[in-house]
Amino acid sequence: MKVRCVDVSTPRTDGQMGPPTSIKLGGVYKVAELLPDTGQYSLMNDQFKLARYSMARFEMVDDSPVLPLRQGFNSLTTELRARIKQLESQLI
Repeated sequence: MKVRCVDVSTPRTDGQMGPPTSIKLGGVYKVAELLPDTGQYSLMNDQFKLARYSMARFEMVDDSPVLPLRQGFNSLTTELRARIKQLESQLI
């Protein structure tokens, strides 16, 4: 499942002041976990960290099912692992 950030102006649910960190307005993110009881998504943010954000901040772009843990991890980290390999090849 992929979602697009459409709101960074509403107050944060964790009580912190200011906009949510590590996501951009208009950015598209892969959902790692649905948390319907709390109204949140766990997704990989711009710092390649899994973080929780309010579902109200996003609109659905792709309604494919959220993948099981192993497949989800591999899918979420593909871009990061490719970048690491690229940097390692530059060092050699």
